[in-house]
This record gives sequence, C-alpha cells and structure tokens, in this order.
Amino acid sequence: MSVFSETVAPASYVQRAMWAIAQRHRGAPLNVMILPWRVRGPLQIAPLEAAIGDLVARHPTLRTRLSYRAGELVQLIGPPNPITLTVSEVEGENPHARQQAAVKMLRDEGRRPLDVVADAPFRPRLLRFDNADHILCFFVHHAMCDAWSNQVMVRDLAAFYSARIQNGVADLPELTEQYADLAASQIRTYETGGFSDEICYWRAELADLPPAIALPVVAPRKGNRDWRAESPAKVESQELLCALKDLARRQRVSLFSLLLAGVATLLHQRTGAEDMVIGVSTVNRWSPQAMQFVGCATNLLPARIRVTRQEGFDQLVGQVHGTIRRLLAYGRIPLELILREIQGSLATGPVFPVWCQFRESQPAVIIESEKLSLTPFFIERGAILCELEVDLIASGEGLVFEFAHRAALLESRAVAELMHDFSAILRLVTSAPDRRVEFLCQRACAAS
Repeated sequence: MSVFSETVAPASYVQRAMWAIAQRHRGAPLNVMILPWRVRGPLQIAPLEAAIGDLVARHPTLRTRLSYRAGELVQLIGPPNPITLTVSEVEGENPHARQQAAVKMLRDEGRRPLDVVADAPFRPRLLRFDNADHILCFFVHHAMCDAWSNQVMVRDLAAFYSARIQNGVADLPELTEQYADLAASQIRTYETGGFSDEICYWRAELADLPPAIALPVVAPRKGNRDWRAESPAKVESQELLCALKDLARRQRVSLFSLLLAGVATLLHQRTGAEDMVIGVSTVNRWSPQAMQFVGCATNLLPARIRVTRQEGFDQLVGQVHGTIRRLLAYGRIPLELILREIQGSLATGPVFPVWCQFRESQPAVIIESEKLSLTPFFIERGAILCELEVDLIASGEGLVFEFAHRAALLESRAVAELMHDFSAILRLVTSAPDRRVEFLCQRACAAS
C-alpha cells in the first residue's frame, strides 16, 4: 500500500488506547474480533468476493492503519482495493466433526494478531462444508470495529451481494458521516472544553475509589501476560427471561439494570466487596448517521455500585438503574479522557477487572432473492484483557450468559460455580424481589 495514496486523519481516543496496548503487548491477539456467520444456500464466490470489496470501499475503517507521526497518532486511510477471499475446505467424518474442525480453524486464525500499524485491519475468510453451507468470518481489529459495526457489515454485505448478482445498485443509506468525523468531533469537543460537565461528574463519581474487585485467582496477577480466554456459556429458559422482563417492567427499570444488580450481588457474595466498579459497554453513537458506519465507537464506562447486605434486592436494582441512567447521560466522553482527567486512580492494570454488557441476539439476515440466509455462528474468543466479562444476551432461546475469563487466572470450576450461583440469584429474585441481598447470597451459595 502506497503512503502517497493514503488519507491522514486524527486517531480517536479509543484508538490511541488500543495502539498503546498493541505496543505494550506485541504479538498478543488482544483486540482481534472474530465475527463469523453461517451462510446457507447456493453461495456464489465471485459475487461474494466483489461484495466484500464493496463493503471495504464503503467503510474506510476496514482499510485504515494507525501510525505515529510528528508526535501524534493518526489514521492512515488507504484506497479501496480488490479483495481476495481465502476459501478453505472443512473436512470431517460427520457433520459434528466438521463443525468442530471449523471452530478450530477459526480459533487458530483468531490467535494470529492483526498488526494495525503495518497491515490492513480486516481479514475475510470463507470455510466451505459444501456448495450450500459455508461459514463467512471477518477478523477485524477492534480499533476499527465494534459489536454494532458487525450488524452494519452483515446488512451492507447482503445488499452488495444481491446487487452484484443482479447487476444492480445496493439499496443502502448514504453515508454522510464516517468514523474519522466522530474522532475529529471528540477531539474538538475536548479541546474546546465541551466535555466540562462530563469531567465534573466523573471526578465526583470516582472520588475515593475502593480497591478493584479481586476474585480468587490461581496465579499471580502482576506481570501475568497469558491472555488466553475461556468462554463458557449457559442458556436459561425463555420462561425465566420473560419473568425477568416482567419484573423489570414492574420496577420501572431496564432489564440490564436488573441483570447488572444480579452480577453485583454475585460479586459481593464471592468477594465481600460493598463498593465496586464494573465496566459497562455503551454504543456511544448519538446520531442516525453514526449508526450507519463501521468503527469503534463503543465506550467502556465505570458503573460504581454500592451493595448493602441488609437492603432488599429491589432497592439495589433501583440504585443500579439510577447509576446507569447517569452513566449514559454523561457517557459521551471517552473513557480514555476520564482516566486522563481523574489522573490515574483507575489507570493501572486492567482498568476494570470485571466487565458486563447486555445485548439482544442478532437476527438472521435473509437474502430472499438469492435463497440465502446468514445466521450468527458462536465461537469462543481467543484472548481477553479483563479478568472476567459477563455477556448477557436476550435471545429466542432464552437468556444466554457467557462468563469469558482469563484462563491463567480464574479456574474453570470456580467460573462454573459463579455461573450456577448467578442463575440461582436470578431465579430467587423473580419470586421475591424484595429479599435482602444477604439472603440471596446465602441461598445461592447453599444451592451450589
């Protein structure tokens, strides 16, 4: 790629943080997003390859590198180039063996770092079971992509593929804003004092911070650079999910606030912490145009939760709901600026050892004219930066939760017990939401 054909734009604050992580932990696949979709139907490879090229042309972040120039980190946005799609045959004695082989292939590929400085941040791969059954996977550096972007990419890809087959034009909204515009806007807002209200709020909210949550570990934390992840998942029934939604409606809180209060109760049970900070992911896209581009707009923010053993769970939920509302109200400022402004009280080690996020499951994308369907394909991540990430997913099957964790620090059996106790807490509160936190901790532990 010629540097003379690249466009230069300021790097966003989150890109600066990820670049620093990449420099500190060279060779670790810490920010490789693995985004696979099962494609069923008569797939044509050449139009798909062209459609991926259209996708990369539409979204500049998929052809952007980071570079440090004249004392400043910048985005180098390359020109659109044709895409060559690597196609691999999946072998195995039966469907289950072939699926396991595909998972291994994707995980092995996901362990290959994406060098956001030297190379393109985007690698597409296609695994073929047969002519009507494939897995399409995008490996993307997190500095250029987030979970919301995955939805955007698969929608746009389906439109481009259909247009390529029919020799037409993809029916997609015009992009009047790109990720580089968001980055420039954040920098301009900060430098002109536009985040002053947010800075005042976070300085007060994060004053006199407690020690970080310390789950029992099986190896020293300090200096441990083994980032390998395990991601056990559990599916709770649709009945439990409906009961939790009903409880949230009755308490006039969000479902996420209810679930996060359950996570806080679980962490209190395990660590005794009464004042804790949990990292919470927010979309942080504030305009209709920003919802359409690919880029890392996600903001990880500190949710500070205080747990009192004698209070009712319904009271804890109310507190958490208020915390989340304020977090969103003051959440436009990137975490990296919060850390800069509070001068380091959170800026050592992993910013938050425990993260939690909630989302609705992604629906299948149907290309009716081509008789194709694209459905999300689950695969465990290869590496993780925090110690524990609780992913909560409301799906057609029920409530899915995944306790992704650093395998070198947290023992698999201990994480399985965490998942069991979390289920027990959720079941207990659906029948008696005013039960004291102390009672929930004792009953959940007794049921282990």
